[in-house]
Amino acid sequence: MKTIFTFIAVLLVHTNCMAQLKDLSADNSSNYILSNINKVDYLNDELYNGSLFVSVFTMSDSRLNPEGLFNGTDEVLSSVLISIIPDGDYYTSSKLYKIEGLVAPEILQITETQYPELVITVESGFYKDRKQISYTLEGK
Repeated sequence: MKTIFTFIAVLLVHTNCMAQLKDLSADNSSNYILSNINKVDYLNDELYNGSLFVSVFTMSDSRLNPEGLFNGTDEVLSSVLISIIPDGDYYTSSKLYKIEGLVAPEILQITETQYPELVITVESGFYKDRKQISYTLEGK
């Protein structure tokens, strides 16, 4: 029993020694995106029996706001980020898409079509003028 505790203690110390804190604040683009994500719509959602994994994030994107669009409010336009990753750790062949300039977007559905394509349907717009748009995306 003492051997097991010793092994676990050594493993924990070794693991903690390998961890490194890196300051990525200077990466303005990533910092802007991560600090403005306000909703996780999907996280590693499995498609095509595990051949593709989709993550969808909604972010506030104030850089897109035209003058006067939201007069008298603190509202901003939104963007939707879509990451499509093939099975395994293949980030080099993953796809990243951004749908920009949306007003209060709602992700209605993600639909498999013909591998490796998928369709994401988004509803967006002001209260009485909402529209649905479907986007066909390539997963590989």
